[in-house]
Amino acid sequence: MKKLYVALPLILLLSACANNIQDRSGFGTTPASNVGYIAGGFLNSYRESFARMALEIHNTSTNESFFIELQQPKNHSDIEIFPFSEGSYRLSNLVEMGGIGDVGKRVPIKDPDLSQPFLVKTGAITYIGHFDGRSTNEINSIFVVGTSGWVDTNSGYGFTVVNEEAAKVSEQIAKIYRAYSSLNVSRAFSLDTASQRDKR
Repeated sequence: MKKLYVALPLILLLSACANNIQDRSGFGTTPASNVGYIAGGFLNSYRESFARMALEIHNTSTNESFFIELQQPKNHSDIEIFPFSEGSYRLSNLVEMGGIGDVGKRVPIKDPDLSQPFLVKTGAITYIGHFDGRSTNEINSIFVVGTSGWVDTNSGYGFTVVNEEAAKVSEQIAKIYRAYSSLNVSRAFSLDTASQRDKR
């Protein structure tokens, strides 16, 4: 009986950690009639393969947070689609994640355009950009002559994002997710590109 009392909190903790990590729609699936979709490219270029990063997406009405994990290059797809309930959302943080999906350090997304709320509509796709997350020591490191290697000028996590035109995103979706090609695609943000570099 004592073992049950010890194990149950651990099970609940693991479930709570992983509950809101979103699963992408499978390539061969068909759109659901009761949800909308968030689409984008979500790459993790951090050279330490064990490092996990995710975008934290906040529902402005329910205050729930959801996580889209940035994929290592070997698992990365040019465009991915994630089902979300209709509503207003905003990008809140770039998140360092632990091995079991627990949330570690949060780096607030500071770009005024990227932090604006956007809508997800039932039966439609909202495109939020092609993200590339990496450590800022990779972005800002310099190679110093006479040393054994790279010297970090900053240490932390950052990202770059490129915002493709909606028509180009629709073409990408039609090639990979054929059943979704009839859904309207709109951009969440008007910017073309942005980057963020933060210290730990």
